[in-house]
Amino acid sequence: MTNPQEGLHEFLRGYFHLKSADWAGNDPHPLKGWEAEELQKMPRYYIMDKADNMREAVARDMKNEDPEEVQRISKRWLSDEELAVYVGEYARNGFQGGLNWYRVQTKREIASDVEIFAGKKIEVPCLFVSGVKDWGSYQEPKAVENMAHVCDDFRGARYVEGAGHWLPQEQPGEAVRCILELVNSLTT
Repeated sequence: MTNPQEGLHEFLRGYFHLKSADWAGNDPHPLKGWEAEELQKMPRYYIMDKADNMREAVARDMKNEDPEEVQRISKRWLSDEELAVYVGEYARNGFQGGLNWYRVQTKREIASDVEIFAGKKIEVPCLFVSGVKDWGSYQEPKAVENMAHVCDDFRGARYVEGAGHWLPQEQPGEAVRCILELVNSLTT
């Protein structure tokens, strides 16, 4: 993941497919807690087999998928030209930026830097919007529910059908509708 080059298009097409609403293996639901028994319910792209790296984890799930069908359905919301932009940027920069979020979550010395904000609430109106098939909403148990405690004006959560992790790509009209609904509620 630090110097990705070869096979990046295939890897990313598979990764985007697995995290989308198109993958039949996605069945997100709340976890009871942040413990091994619960975390193992998450897909392999979140909780990899010990011997796998990210490419191997994606390849393991993609081996059961029909490549032509994946191409056909995922191109509805991510064309080869659009995917080429991601491929070019990840080939140029690697995945370090995306991986840093996970490092912050798992390294106490880094996470402690944000303790300066302990007790501080988000003061602007907030709306959580996600795809129905996005495990990201559940990877940290009760995170969405807890938004009501950290936002002065939490407007709730909207879960959009026909979308997984890539809501703006999979259902752009619904993503915009949710944003405009929030903005319009502020001006009326």
